[in-house]
Amino acid sequence: MLTCSNITKYIGSFTLKDVSFTLEPGYILGVIGRNGCGKSTLLRVLLGSYLLYDPYDEHALHTMQRENLKRCAGDVLLGECSLREQETAYKAKLAYVLSETPFDLQLTAMEVGALYGRYYEGFLMEQYLAYLEKYEVPKEYRIGKLSRGQQIRQQLAFARSYEAKLYLLDEPAANLDVEFRADFYQELRQIMSSGDKYMILVSHLVEELEQLCDYVLWLRQGSNESVSEQYYYGSVEELKDSFCLLELPEDKVASCKQWIVASRCNEVHQEYLLNIPLRELPDNLKSYGRQVFLKELMYYVDAGRYEMESEGKERC
Repeated sequence: MLTCSNITKYIGSFTLKDVSFTLEPGYILGVIGRNGCGKSTLLRVLLGSYLLYDPYDEHALHTMQRENLKRCAGDVLLGECSLREQETAYKAKLAYVLSETPFDLQLTAMEVGALYGRYYEGFLMEQYLAYLEKYEVPKEYRIGKLSRGQQIRQQLAFARSYEAKLYLLDEPAANLDVEFRADFYQELRQIMSSGDKYMILVSHLVEELEQLCDYVLWLRQGSNESVSEQYYYGSVEELKDSFCLLELPEDKVASCKQWIVASRCNEVHQEYLLNIPLRELPDNLKSYGRQVFLKELMYYVDAGRYEMESEGKERC
């Protein structure tokens, strides 16, 4: 299991509060939410960018709030390896593809492999160079001279050149052309095909994330916008399957009124979000309905049109 426990991070006046989840090997987790809700902050915690403290250590928490830039409460377990207690061993199991390259911009792609590869057990320079060629990344160009898309491809080439356990990706496809984006997602599926790795993906491309991920972690700011919390964690299909969308004529609305939780209507279009699975609708309504997409559900929630009520840890 990959286990994230009680992660709380203070950044100035913003707090990412008490994030906890577990992920089994072989599955992909997508992290979703509006801008500023702490998605990238959570990823930086998983990358080991902050000092971690016991969330029940009151003195440490007080210190963390006072000196909040480099401190975080909670822990991450990658199997038996604790980020808080075994940082070096934990980081050796990581691979990453970030929206902003972490590599020295003055180095060439080939020099990156020679310099950084020695920090990762099992890194194969020949394999790295082969992936650079496959992804059409010029190995003699400085990283800073590569396009954003090429920088993403270079990172992926590096990540695939050693045996990592946890793959962390922050907006990796945002700067990729459509053709390579499809290939990129296929590469991610190939990485996960062994069934013994974990992958966490942050992306605004919700439609594509919906097709790729097995689980979603939804972070959301409540009435206090300076605090972001875990809003939902669970299966993508389970979340979508709890709702349906109907485009109804006015004379049919009364027959499903007990399930309507939100609506979006104008002169020519009446759309209703229902908190009932499509398969459970009465037969006379099924022809008007369809399954909700994740992006649509996010619209209703983030627009304040519907507030999901938690029923336990993993369900809406």
